[in-house]
Amino acid sequence: MRKIDLPITGMTCAACAVAVEKATGKIEGVKSSNVNFATEKATLEIETPVDLNTIYGAVRAEGYGLLTSRIDFAVKGMTCAACVAAVEKALKGLYGVLNVSVNLAAERAAVEYIPTIVGFNDFKRVISDAGYTAVQITEDFSDRESELREKEYNDLKKNFIISSLLTAPIIIGSMIKIPF
Repeated sequence: MRKIDLPITGMTCAACAVAVEKATGKIEGVKSSNVNFATEKATLEIETPVDLNTIYGAVRAEGYGLLTSRIDFAVKGMTCAACVAAVEKALKGLYGVLNVSVNLAAERAAVEYIPTIVGFNDFKRVISDAGYTAVQITEDFSDRESELREKEYNDLKKNFIISSLLTAPIIIGSMIKIPF
């Protein structure tokens, strides 16, 4: 039995959480599904291996998404197309990796993944096991979740200000008595 946490995007109310919970709970191999609206995370208990694309499809069918991250890093020691294939196979074998692209000429790998399941240390480990070396390009990786939350906050703030400015004349107008 394995427990995984999935960051869910697009939920706006508790009913959204219930919809995601029902959709993911129906997937074969999922023993239980618990979705927390406040943290925007789904916790799934999995009895048998479940393809992440199946989970993503169930969440997407309800109108929501999974928050993914993308990381680019250097891969040292590759010399041919077979090396690229070995690195791609190693990375794709990790549960939580959605997409992999390895470039021999640039000696780089780009990985799209679910950050609550897998991370750079896992990538480094499997690449090392395959006979190559993974090196972080920069220490300053952007956190997509915090960027999305900041953008959402700024959008809500802008909408609040606009609606306040449009509502103020109505409130003031309703307070003034006009004699007839």
